[in-house]
Amino acid sequence: MRLIWYRASFSLIALAACGGSERGEDSLVVERTTVGDTTTVRTVSGSAWGDTARLVEEVRIGALDGPEEVTFGSIAQVAVGDDGSMHVFDGQAVVIRKFDSAGKFVRTIGRRGQGPGELGMPLGAHFLSDGRLAVYDGRNSRITTYSPEGEPLETWPVQLNVRMMTGNAFAADSSDHLYVLTSRSSPGPDRQDRTVLLRIAPGGEVVDTLDVPRWPQNTASRSVCLAPRGQWTFHPSGGFVSGVSDAYSLDLRRQSGQVVRIQRVAQPVEFEPGERDELEKDIAESGPPIQSVSVMRGQDPVIVYGDRQTVPAAKPFFRRIMTGDDGRIWVQLHTRAMRLDSPADVGGAGSFGVSAPDRSPCNADRKGEPMRTTWGEPIVWDVFEADGSYLGPVAVPDRTTLRKMRGDRVWAVVRGESDEEYLMRFRLVPPEADSP
Repeated sequence: MRLIWYRASFSLIALAACGGSERGEDSLVVERTTVGDTTTVRTVSGSAWGDTARLVEEVRIGALDGPEEVTFGSIAQVAVGDDGSMHVFDGQAVVIRKFDSAGKFVRTIGRRGQGPGELGMPLGAHFLSDGRLAVYDGRNSRITTYSPEGEPLETWPVQLNVRMMTGNAFAADSSDHLYVLTSRSSPGPDRQDRTVLLRIAPGGEVVDTLDVPRWPQNTASRSVCLAPRGQWTFHPSGGFVSGVSDAYSLDLRRQSGQVVRIQRVAQPVEFEPGERDELEKDIAESGPPIQSVSVMRGQDPVIVYGDRQTVPAAKPFFRRIMTGDDGRIWVQLHTRAMRLDSPADVGGAGSFGVSAPDRSPCNADRKGEPMRTTWGEPIVWDVFEADGSYLGPVAVPDRTTLRKMRGDRVWAVVRGESDEEYLMRFRLVPPEADSP
């Protein structure tokens, strides 16, 4: 499998004049202000790195055909120890496979089942400071800890009203507290459901609940393709990073109440004419979106349809936000799309580091096979320190999904040309390291 790099040449930053002095395009200009508990760090132009960083492959684990321990069906969870050992949960095999820092297979941990140390559906795994591996099993509603040698230790049942099967279902902070996502009813007469994280002490006791960020529901956004949406992720400091994707502004809200507001002066990316034409064609050939379905005994289902979607003038600023184990904040950007020669080029050698979805990103209700898109976006992530300092963008190879970040190391799942999966460890190389 070849990984071909693409360095984005389009402008990601709208430069601003400051104080009347002349500044080059690469000049780092940052404005910091503090009002009450909120410190705003606004990057006007430039970055600490000065250019786009890249990822260099160091270790690859996996094979299209080979021994069972290195043939992955579906890599669902990845945990990395302080010694660099990699623990991979395969959702099809329902086991955790341990590899050393060089990628050599060490042993298998757990197996399918409900007994001590056995696994049903792990939704997350994190290492504690003493070397124990904590695994949250959503199907069995419990957290199991394993020794550094892989032996099961304690099991902590988790009482949940609702099991959340999402990417944010399990988290850990730097003080060894664990967090499980669920839903609870608010106190009071309205009894509205709210999404919360249960905060679990190192001994397994639930000591607190944290309300996750939420935003007013915008029903009009259902009629807009790629409509902006609120996003959040957990931060290892014990707080949240959140923002709405129609503005380049993220809040790191700590449990102490202090907020770091991270902003960048940037221009939203417009759709390419052919890209827009393809989206509008897909919408035209699809039915109107279904808003709700009501089923009553003895009656035909009542289906309520919404308006047909429209395509906005520009894309949201970002696709996704993640946090690294070291507290850095990673933001996947929407970027200017490139035309692929054919749908078959998506993710292949002809895609030049471009990622394209298997189908149109519009939420159209379509009968039959969805239309394959022939446009893809270069994969670019912005990286910030926890204090809001902007380090710079990172170009990521195609068919690559980031899973863990820590300092200058990145662990990711990469799909091969036959859709086989590999776990790879990359080294993050800032641009100055490439200079002669």
